[in-house]
Amino acid sequence: GKHLMEDDAKFYAAEVLLALEYLHLMGFIYRDLKPENILISKSGHLRLTDFDLSKSSIVPTTPKVIKKSLGGMKNKLKNKKEKVLHIKQTKVFHSFVGTPEYMAPEMIDGKGHTSSVDWWTFGVLLYEMLYGHTPFVGRDSYDTFSKIRKRNIKFKEQKISKHCKDLLKKLLHPDPKKRLGHKNGASDIKRHIWFKSINWALIRNQKPPIIPDLKTPDDTRYFHIYADKDKNDIVVDKFYSGKSDTDTEHFEGFKFIESERKDAYGDSQQQNKIDTLQKDTPTSTPLTSDK
Repeated sequence: GKHLMEDDAKFYAAEVLLALEYLHLMGFIYRDLKPENILISKSGHLRLTDFDLSKSSIVPTTPKVIKKSLGGMKNKLKNKKEKVLHIKQTKVFHSFVGTPEYMAPEMIDGKGHTSSVDWWTFGVLLYEMLYGHTPFVGRDSYDTFSKIRKRNIKFKEQKISKHCKDLLKKLLHPDPKKRLGHKNGASDIKRHIWFKSINWALIRNQKPPIIPDLKTPDDTRYFHIYADKDKNDIVVDKFYSGKSDTDTEHFEGFKFIESERKDAYGDSQQQNKIDTLQKDTPTSTPLTSDK
């Protein structure tokens, strides 16, 4: 599939990371990170959209600065400390939401999840930018969940740097408490060596890899055009055109397609499979494989 070069993926990953850091700082976990929810603005910089599945952690997290010793150069940096912004959230949620290919194993297993699920989805997104597909895609949602729980990441198609591979392994760690970002939030990820070349303070002033060529503010040429061709689709309230004094008039021309709902949320048979999968004892297999 189509994919980005590693340096380009690093730029976009850095901007997404800053967006997630801001959300966590404001007291929200995102829970629905995927390419479809990321837009490229006219300037080429990213915008995060669609917060329907975001969850408030009751009150915004109060950030605090912690100090951590720097490694290496013991003689020169012996007494120096590095300041890290700590914004980890600890509230546990038990809802089963998200896009199957991006869902973290603790959410599938029904063990409860915290903001660490955003670092799992961030790892899946980075993998997809580099390889053109997600690491655990299956024939259907049930097969995808099985692959996620087996935790076997393959790096076969495109060669990536060892530092990038290390970051992916740490982001896609099956144990949320050992996952990179669990301890100090986005600060831990920003300090990873793969992001060493990123100037976090000035990234919004850097030239993005891709700058859309827009003719007008409402130019939508980069969006796919979808046509309803399936005769089996059940359409409800198709092209509402009635006049009303209520807020429903703002939704004139909108429609709802039953098959799209099933694709997004699954049906009862699929949910039964998921419930069965959650009851199974998790298997223990290596996290990564280069074979």
